[in-house]
Amino acid sequence: MMLKKYFFALSCFLFSFNSIITAQPAASPDFVQNAAGLPRVFLLGDFDGTPFEQLKGNYETTLFAACHNDAETAYFCWMHLLKHLESYAQQRNYDINGIKMWLYVFWNKDGTVSHIAYYLKPNSKFVKTDELTNLLKNFTEIYKLPLTSDKNYSNYNSAAFPVNVEKPAEK
Repeated sequence: MMLKKYFFALSCFLFSFNSIITAQPAASPDFVQNAAGLPRVFLLGDFDGTPFEQLKGNYETTLFAACHNDAETAYFCWMHLLKHLESYAQQRNYDINGIKMWLYVFWNKDGTVSHIAYYLKPNSKFVKTDELTNLLKNFTEIYKLPLTSDKNYSNYNSAAFPVNVEKPAEK
């Protein structure tokens, strides 16, 4: 009898523990704004796991798809962001030239930036990440991509400054 009680109690504990571990938090309507506690701008790798995966899950549409699968439009949208970031840095007397990084940008449906995650490439010039993070954070507060979509969208791509916009080859 004692063994049955022990087994029952252990089974209840394991079932409860498993339910807690495997429970997936429901995406709330305000998730996009607070992104499960993620800062607006952060270094890739600092928030691996559930919060970052939830953020990506709310921005599954790519910039390419938001541009109706038009590669030229998507390219110029990406260049628009980079050129405006470059211009913003110049206005703030921040020397962005020589910075090379990976950027993961998350846009809201209206083209405003919700989050930016970045990682400096090994061949980037040295910069203090807290200063670059602050520049990007302030930039996200004023920048709006002139592209609206019926879904939130994102793009993960490379960026190098200064930006050289190349015109696509004529067909």
